[in-house]
Amino acid sequence: MPDCCIGSRVRRIGSLDGSLARQPPRRVDIPLDRRLEEATTYSKVLSAALSPRRLDLTESELVVGLRNEVIRHSGGLKDSEDTIAEQVERTAKAEVFCVQASTRLMTSTPCCARSGKILPLLSVLQRYQSNPLLFSQS
Repeated sequence: MPDCCIGSRVRRIGSLDGSLARQPPRRVDIPLDRRLEEATTYSKVLSAALSPRRLDLTESELVVGLRNEVIRHSGGLKDSEDTIAEQVERTAKAEVFCVQASTRLMTSTPCCARSGKILPLLSVLQRYQSNPLLFSQS
């Protein structure tokens, strides 16, 4: 083979290499390329080159079941929080009512209250505490 043919082939190969360097081939697996670019050690390159493990059908059903259970428990938690908030609000209103009632009683009849003549009110309270159903409104 003459030297001129070999030289022209080398020049042709060089021009092809140059065009490849200027225009790299299109990427097919972009996530793989990213994983390989981020890999810094040999073991990371090997783990990046392997495709990530996919969940099989039973695991995905388990995940869906767990997700549904979390949603159900979140709903129950919200209901419990609402119930507790209502109870706290009722307790606060009852305390305010009791303070207002005792303040009115003490200011309206100061001499009777100080002399111990509020026994009928105390007996009513004691009866209520022993059996609140007697005072329920129907």
